[in-house]
Amino acid sequence: MTYEKQLSELLKRVPSERLRFYVLPQRLPIHVPFAISKGSNSSSESIFIGVLLDGGTKHFGIGEAAPFGVLTGENFDDCIRVASEIQRAIDGFSFADSLRFLQGEKDQLFKCHRSVYVGFEMALLDLGTKCLGWPLRRLFGGADVRTTVADITLPVMKTNEIGGFWNVFSPWGFQFLKIKTSGNVAWDEEFILEALHVVRPRSFSLDGNQAYRYDDAVFLIKRLAARGLLPEFFEQPLAKQNLSDNRLIEEQTGVPVCLDESAETAADIEDIISSRHAKMINVKIMKSSIAEAARIVELAHRGGLRIMIGGMLETEIAMTCSLHLLAGSGSITYCDLDTPCFFKDRVSEDSPYHAQTALLRCPQTSGIGVNLRADLHAALFGDT
Repeated sequence: MTYEKQLSELLKRVPSERLRFYVLPQRLPIHVPFAISKGSNSSSESIFIGVLLDGGTKHFGIGEAAPFGVLTGENFDDCIRVASEIQRAIDGFSFADSLRFLQGEKDQLFKCHRSVYVGFEMALLDLGTKCLGWPLRRLFGGADVRTTVADITLPVMKTNEIGGFWNVFSPWGFQFLKIKTSGNVAWDEEFILEALHVVRPRSFSLDGNQAYRYDDAVFLIKRLAARGLLPEFFEQPLAKQNLSDNRLIEEQTGVPVCLDESAETAADIEDIISSRHAKMINVKIMKSSIAEAARIVELAHRGGLRIMIGGMLETEIAMTCSLHLLAGSGSITYCDLDTPCFFKDRVSEDSPYHAQTALLRCPQTSGIGVNLRADLHAALFGDT
C-alpha cells in the first residue's frame, strides 16, 4: 500500500538524532456550541504536540490531539495526563523508535485516549516529511489534488438560532449543508425544513450520529421526500453495531447511508464491502489514526465505496493534515473538513482556512504546511 511504502522511506532517511517532545493543552472558543445527538461542546479542547530534532537542525513537527468525548468517550484532563506520560516516555528517542513505541501502545491508547495517539503520530509525520522536503500528501499517493470545496455542518440547535448561525458562516460561500439531527423525528423534520429555508444550500446531507431506529430513519426520509426534499446521503443514522439495516434504508428510500462510527478500522471496511452494508463511508484521522485512515481510503476506493473525509472538533492543524490525505489519495469525493471555521481565532500563522472561503487549497510546502502562530509556538517549545 502507498502509505506503508512511503513510511518505510521516511524511516530509512529521517536523521537518527534524538527527538525532544512538547505538550501544550488549549481550550479554544468557538462561534456556536457544537451539538450533536450524543451531546454538546461549548468550546474546543485541543492538545498541541511539538517535536524537535536535536543536532543543530531547525526541523520541528506539530501535531494536534482533539478529544471529542461525546463520541469517543475521551476526557480532556485524562488526555493531557496521558500525553505528558508519552512525552516523558519517548523524549530522547529517535524518529523510528518513537513511531515504534507509539505503534506498540496503540491498542491500549485507543481504549480511552485515541486522539493522543493521533497527535503524536501527526507531529512525527510532520517532522519526518519536513526533513525530506516532502509535502505530507506524498505519504498518501501521487494524486496532488490542489483544491477542494468543504461543506458546512449545522449543529443541533433551536430553530430560531439557525439565522444567527448562518450570519456567521454565509460569507464563506458554503453550498453543501450537513445537518446534524437529534433522533426525534418530529423535531428533526421541523429543524431540517427551517435550515433549508434559511441557508438554501444547493445540496444537503443528514448526520444522525447513531440516534435513530430503522423505522424512524425511514419515516423521516419519507416525510422529507413528500416535500420534494431528499438528502444526498444519511450519515450513520443507526447504532454502530446495527450494520444490516443500513442497506434496507437505501432500498426503502433511495437515499444512501454513509457509515461513520461503524467504519473505524480497515477490518470494518472489508466487512462493509463484503457484506454490502453501505456504499459510502466517512474517514477521520482522529477516529482511526493517520496510518489506519490511509489504509481505509485505499481499501474503500478499491472496493467501490464513495468516501467522505471529516473530523472531530479540530483546528486547522489537524484538519489540514486530513486535507493532505484527500489531496494525496485523489479518491475522496466529499470534503467535510469544516470545523476550523467554528473557531473564533486562528491558531496558526497561515492555513487553508485563513481565506475564509469554502474553497480549500492544500499547502504546497513540506510537512503539513501549517505552523502555530508565534505566541502558541513559543508556549509549546519554550526557549528552544
